[in-house]
Amino acid sequence: MPLEYLGIDFTTRRELTRDPSWDAAATAIDLLGGEDVRLVRLSTRAGTSLSIGGGTDGRYDVRGVRCTGVGTSLLDPANGGAEVPKAVVLRVAALFYRDGRFDATLSWGAARMPVAAGVGDA
Repeated sequence: MPLEYLGIDFTTRRELTRDPSWDAAATAIDLLGGEDVRLVRLSTRAGTSLSIGGGTDGRYDVRGVRCTGVGTSLLDPANGGAEVPKAVVLRVAALFYRDGRFDATLSWGAARMPVAAGVGDA
């Protein structure tokens, strides 16, 4: 498992978990869209990260940053929009968790705005 960190950004604090389980990552994604959790970030030992935000109305914003610093955004496979449904988010996150890579079978575009450094970067 190449995943090193799970970061959860709450409204008032950030939690970091080193070497998280898949269940912990999936639970964090489930918390998005509520009142307290704003962002979930998965980061690999190589420095690649996947950030997931949103969750309101079952739509999520997914961005990735490769270890080279190049950012990318996931596009909805159904309509090319910037927000994707939860089923797609869980598929992308599970692959990233397991293999540390972005799902090449989906559409990724240039990041729409700067993405913060990966969790664990100092």
